[in-house]
Amino acid sequence: MTAKVHNPIPSEASQPSLGVFSLACFCAWAGISRGQTYLEIKAGRLTPKHIGRRVVVPREEAERWLRDLPDWTGKTV
Repeated sequence: MTAKVHNPIPSEASQPSLGVFSLACFCAWAGISRGQTYLEIKAGRLTPKHIGRRVVVPREEAERWLRDLPDWTGKTV
């Protein structure tokens, strides 16, 4: 029996541009954990939306969040 692998991000061929990300897709797209995503939401740096019971991150919000991250200076805190 072959295990089914879940890929949260659809291929570009099947969906060229997503309007919203599920939290799993956002985490994969941003390269951060679900826990870090919730910390970003709690800190007010990321604003998700609700569609019924689903929590989604609009593409524009995801791109704004990424743009607003501070630049890396090479210094450790």
